[in-house]
Amino acid sequence: MPEGDFVADDRAEMYYVSLDIQGEIGWQSGTFDNRGRGEAHVIEILTEATSAAYKAYLRRRGVSYILAGKDELDCRLALEKLYELFHIENC
Repeated sequence: MPEGDFVADDRAEMYYVSLDIQGEIGWQSGTFDNRGRGEAHVIEILTEATSAAYKAYLRRRGVSYILAGKDELDCRLALEKLYELFHIENC
């Protein structure tokens, strides 16, 4: 398992950002149909403590993820990475 963040799609028209530091959400794919708003690419915000098995699960399904914090969420780092990696200027 490569270390660090995983970017499956950095040019989507819309993103769905999910905060899941426990690594519990069972996404079936890297897209989320946002009730009439169109498909959005899923980005999970995790910590470095999230298991390698869960990160591998996300990669297999094409779900992007960023690591923001060692054991606890670092909100500032998460926002910086959303901007740097996905060009998201506001949430």
